[in-house]
Amino acid sequence: NNTNKGGGGGGALAQQSQAVVQASQYADNSAALALAPLGAGVSVAPGEEPTQEEIVEYAVYLGMDPAADVDLLYIAEWALTAPLPDGWTEHSDASGNEFYYNAMTGVSTYEHPLDEHYRAYYRRIKEQR
Repeated sequence: NNTNKGGGGGGALAQQSQAVVQASQYADNSAALALAPLGAGVSVAPGEEPTQEEIVEYAVYLGMDPAADVDLLYIAEWALTAPLPDGWTEHSDASGNEFYYNAMTGVSTYEHPLDEHYRAYYRRIKEQR
């Protein structure tokens, strides 16, 4: 559910720059820094950038209001393009649904292992407004 999806979302560099600016606004807050997005600013191969529609859909999935939080949509983009943490691998079940497995812990989940991290980051940034 959280892999780099194909599509022609243009403006990824501009969105990435905006994300860096947004994140730097909170650099003096150690609580927000502790929740800094893992993998933020990861380069995505050309043609693999999420579309604006995918970003908005993922924002809703993460609990965001895309209309009220338009300036925070970079968090959803970061979540969509986040690499898997060490020890996690992506698989498909018999029905074709992707899931994630951690061989070290034996944990398996249909939710990307970092989704809660990005939800918490969004809530923290939202509280600071």
